[in-house]
Order: sequence, then C-alpha cells, then structure tokens
Amino acid sequence: MKAAVKGQTDYTNNFLYTERPDFMNSYWGMDLVVTKRLSNKWMMDASFTLQGQWVDSGKGFYDDNQSSEYQNPTNKWAIDKNTYAPFVGGSSGKINQYVFSRWMAKLSGLYQLPWDLNVSGTFQAREGNIIPEYFDIVDYTAPNPDNRQVTVIANKFGKLRLPTFYNLNLRAEKMLRMGDYGKIYIFADIFNLLNSNIINRRYARDLGTYYIYANPAQNKYVREPTDFLANECLNPRLTRFGVRFTF
Repeated sequence: MKAAVKGQTDYTNNFLYTERPDFMNSYWGMDLVVTKRLSNKWMMDASFTLQGQWVDSGKGFYDDNQSSEYQNPTNKWAIDKNTYAPFVGGSSGKINQYVFSRWMAKLSGLYQLPWDLNVSGTFQAREGNIIPEYFDIVDYTAPNPDNRQVTVIANKFGKLRLPTFYNLNLRAEKMLRMGDYGKIYIFADIFNLLNSNIINRRYARDLGTYYIYANPAQNKYVREPTDFLANECLNPRLTRFGVRFTF
C-alpha cells in the first residue's frame, strides 16, 4: 500500500463490494408428467408445471443492477419477496422481456389412421410474462446528488402480465412404401391452428417522467411514447407442405 503524503489526498474508490446480508433467491417447482408410448395406434406426452421464484433481500435491497440502489428503500415494497424474473434480451427488433411463468402446460400426441395416415399435434399454454410499471423523477434541486433521476416502481413486480399464451399445431401425413428402397412421407403442417393474435412482447408500462426545477413554474411532466406499446405478437396461421424420404 502506498504511504500517504502530507498535504496530498489519496485516491478513494467509488465502489465498495461486499456480501449482501441475508440476501437470497428462492425457487420451488412441481412437475406432473404423463407418457403413453405408441401402442394401439396412438401415443401421447403431457406435462403440467407449477413453479415460483422470488427475491428475499434481507437487510438489503434488490434491483436489476444489484448495486446502484442497495441502500434506497423506495422500491423495496414492490420487489422484495415478490416474483423474480430474468431480463432476457431480444434481437432483430425484439425488445428485452422479463421471462417467467408460474404455470405452463404441454400436450403432444399422434394417432395412426388406416391407409398409412398419421395425425399428430402439439398444444402449449403458459402464463404471460411480466410487464414492469414505473415512472421517473428528475429533480434538479437535489443537493449534490449522485444521480438526479430516480425510478419509482408503481406496482408490485409480477402483478401486471401479458395475456395467457397458447398455441395449437397440427400435422397430417401419408406414408408411401417404396418396396425395399425406403418410404416417402407427404405431410401438411398447420401452425397456430386457432389463428390466435396473442401479444408476446410489450414495452414496459412507463408512466413518463416528472421534472422538478428551482422555479416550480417550470416543472413539467413528459409522457413516454413507447408506454405499453406492443412489440411482437404470435405469427398468424401458417400452412406448410413437404415431402420426407427415409431409406
């Protein structure tokens, strides 16, 4: 360690890293799985999941940055001991989203019809993902602040969600035998059979920003243009035809 020189101020690090007292993430889950192997011309797989995960910040405070507001209790009521969800990144114009569902169900099956015809399908359903709800305050009168802007959560995290997601896909295929050379399958797929127009991604419920100035007459509220704006929905019904060879 460098010795201090009289009349000189030593460099002080702006960040201090330490363990969070009593901080933890908790998770529980329960899965019910049913499998019917192919017999009597049909098969099926089904599953149902119940799960939960939450944050217990103990003596501290949790936020996405896990550092900046550790000692700020403003949003503790909305996050502490409430649902935790990872903030999953998007691409190709898709926004980030808090991804976590407390329940989900899956069903897939196949039935063999006469004349070498097969019909199969899949069904998926889950609880919609979480949409955060908040507003910002920018206070230009704050004395010597580290940041003049503060985000205030307006609703308990996990209370506002996207609608329930569900999707049904079907396939019909005809097998043609080629003697000793193999088989040909001619099939047709229908994706999103119900043609459901379900929102998959949506911007946060951003209630805007309130600006505070030394002169109260200058105070103003600015709306957020992307507030709760839809970003992605489930693709419409789509039909695909194809041929598959096996040798």
